[in-house]
Amino acid sequence: MNGLRYAKDVVVSTLRSVAHRSGLLYQKRFDPAPDDNAHYDLKLGYASSHTYALAAVAAGTSVLDIGSGPGGIADELANKGCHVTVVDRYLPRVEHPRVEMIQQDLDAPLRFDVRPFDYLLLLDVIEHLRDPEGFVAQLRRQFDYHTKKVILTTPNVAFIVQRMMLLLGQFNYGKAGILDRTHTRLFTFRAHQAPLAR
Repeated sequence: MNGLRYAKDVVVSTLRSVAHRSGLLYQKRFDPAPDDNAHYDLKLGYASSHTYALAAVAAGTSVLDIGSGPGGIADELANKGCHVTVVDRYLPRVEHPRVEMIQQDLDAPLRFDVRPFDYLLLLDVIEHLRDPEGFVAQLRRQFDYHTKKVILTTPNVAFIVQRMMLLLGQFNYGKAGILDRTHTRLFTFRAHQAPLAR
């Protein structure tokens, strides 16, 4: 056995695995997990969209978490005393008396009512939809005179890390991150505001 070549192969494979786990270079062989939403982790403990969204929701309010993923945000909000209804294609693994669940493919006509809720959360959701503007229009048609707060986030395709990767000739779709394989649309900060402004 060529020891130097083996050592080089180990180092290269390790670096590729690190790049895969960080979302920089997706490789199927490092991804044995099933195709569901369990790999979307909570981003808490630092300045993130999840941290800001949780802080923006008042305790004790009613929240509709649309595209809730595994349900981590719903669990955190329920612990704040909020009544939370989650909507997702896959039912989350949350067992909390303050959390209700609706299973729905968000690309299908909506089967839920937004009117009873104080807050609508769409955290990293619209970039997965075939028609984000149409989806937001469906939500808006249900609005009435009760004040609602909509908290909507989406990855910024112009993020500095993504710009650096483009500079290096890399545009690799993967399991999560800005270039998630299930993203159908990519947004800049200005384009992110457009679906709600219309």
